[in-house]
Amino acid sequence: MKLKTFNNLTLSIVILLCIFQCKPPEPDTNNNISELIVTHANTDYLGIINETNITFENKVPFGITEVTIKSIEISNKAQVDKPIGSILRVGNANSISVTAENGDTKTYSVTINAEVPSTEKDITGIVITNGTNDITGSISGQNITFSDLTYGTTQITIITLTISPNASANKSQNDTFSLSGTNTITITAQDNSTKVYTLTFTISPPTSGNDIQNLILSDGTNNYTGTISGTNIIFSESLYGSTQITIQEITLSPNATANKGNNDNISFTVSGNNAFQTIIVTAQNNNTKTFTLTISIPFVEIPDINFRTALIGLVDSSNVSGTSIRQNALEAIKFLHVDDQNITNLKGISYFTNLQGIDAEENSLTNINLNTNTLLTHLDVHENSLSIINVSTNTSLTRIDANNNSLTFLNTTTNIKLERLILHYNSLTNLDLTNNTILIDIDMDYNSLTSINLSLNTSLTDLDIDHNSLTSLDVSNNTLLKRLDGDYNSLTSLDLSDNNSMTRIDVDYNSLSYINLNNLNILKILDIDYNSLTNVDFSENTALTRLDANNNSITSIDLSSNTAITFLDLKDNSLTYLDISNNTALTELEISGNPVTCILTASGQTIGTIVSGAGQYLSTSCP
Repeated sequence: MKLKTFNNLTLSIVILLCIFQCKPPEPDTNNNISELIVTHANTDYLGIINETNITFENKVPFGITEVTIKSIEISNKAQVDKPIGSILRVGNANSISVTAENGDTKTYSVTINAEVPSTEKDITGIVITNGTNDITGSISGQNITFSDLTYGTTQITIITLTISPNASANKSQNDTFSLSGTNTITITAQDNSTKVYTLTFTISPPTSGNDIQNLILSDGTNNYTGTISGTNIIFSESLYGSTQITIQEITLSPNATANKGNNDNISFTVSGNNAFQTIIVTAQNNNTKTFTLTISIPFVEIPDINFRTALIGLVDSSNVSGTSIRQNALEAIKFLHVDDQNITNLKGISYFTNLQGIDAEENSLTNINLNTNTLLTHLDVHENSLSIINVSTNTSLTRIDANNNSLTFLNTTTNIKLERLILHYNSLTNLDLTNNTILIDIDMDYNSLTSINLSLNTSLTDLDIDHNSLTSLDVSNNTLLKRLDGDYNSLTSLDLSDNNSMTRIDVDYNSLSYINLNNLNILKILDIDYNSLTNVDFSENTALTRLDANNNSITSIDLSSNTAITFLDLKDNSLTYLDISNNTALTELEISGNPVTCILTASGQTIGTIVSGAGQYLSTSCP
């Protein structure tokens, strides 16, 4: 309790002493700027302080009108009227006032000077282009010369333009000049003074070169380099005959052009013993030169002496050399007739590219290659020793005659223009004719066919298929059929009622027990000998003039409608009665080998020839 009283007393005494003896500190009088930094466009400038003047040793670039205070250092406790970020004018009097703590103010004069504007206005370098070449200008005073511009240049473009620092130009990169008239570039210095440069262009004269320096042709597989001699370019004869010749590479004199270029097709024209084409080369000065491309037409070997001898009569003697004949002479042949010449080999026929017809029958050919004879329309090679013929590329064929060979197979599916097919006396077992829809005539006698599909051959008019192994025959779609020869097969029945265009039928030596002849009212000749027929209806065959029906089992026959018949062969049947009284045109009758005795005739009817058996007689009244 006493200690607390003492402390309070002590504090009171200290306060009373301070009231009478303590004074406040004097205010600060410092109002100095110790550093000033201004800035423009990221460049700093340090002020030099001399008393109350602040100047800058480095001048700001010409054209700058103001700078910004970046930093300012002043006395402690003082204040400044232009803080950081304030604007100071270039070239004008600026002042900064600093106020000390005691209120004293010091004003600094700040001078910012700019550099003197540059008077430089030179072009120190220029490069232009004409789109192909870059050209550097030659500068002399205020003249700039560009030499050796390519002939034909009408416009150039600035690539680079180098001028004095701080200067500007009225043209820049990518600006263009027309070569007509006067072209200038104006350079403006920093002090706005100008200098005009005149551009002069010297164009090279047109070149006169118009040569082919190298030429390579291609046939799609091989390349051929021409041998150049003057204006003649010679190529290997191996190139002749190519269906498409292309320029693989052509090299010309500089700046020259040609009417043919890389990848262009070349077509050669045959004249005499060579094939020709021309290429015209035009120089830059428009002078032209014509080059002649030549392929010597080669000779083709014809090894078969008999074939060669036959051809010599078809070509000019100048095209014959030893065992060979010039190729273009073979190409010119359109029809080849070399029948019965004992020829064993047609090698060389592949070069007869314009061949339309071949007659080479009655020779000794064992093979024939017709792949390149694509224009062929007629082929006759009957009576040779051919076992196969490939006609797949001969799509223009309208007639094939290959009878009396040894063919076991023939593919005609691509021969859609085929009209006549003659193949008798071969060894064919099958034949697909479904694509040969305009066939008119088919002759397949003496083969080994077991079946044949004629359903799509609706244009067929003549069909010869005798001496095969057919067991059936459907001609119901062949409504234009006029003649059918189908004897010596194994047919058991035959319906011809849809074939009302038929005029002749030969189907003897089969196994027919049925034949339908209804609607055949223009049929004239019918041969059904050696079958198994017992009864046949002839009532609608009113135009019939000849009937061969011997060696059947016919028991009765009605010929009352067949008034035009002149020849009738019914021998070796089972007839017990025969009435020919309406057949007054009949001139020949064969009736032997039948049990019939009395044959009924009309009054006064006469028959020139009768082949009858014992006891058979004619009468106007039979029992």
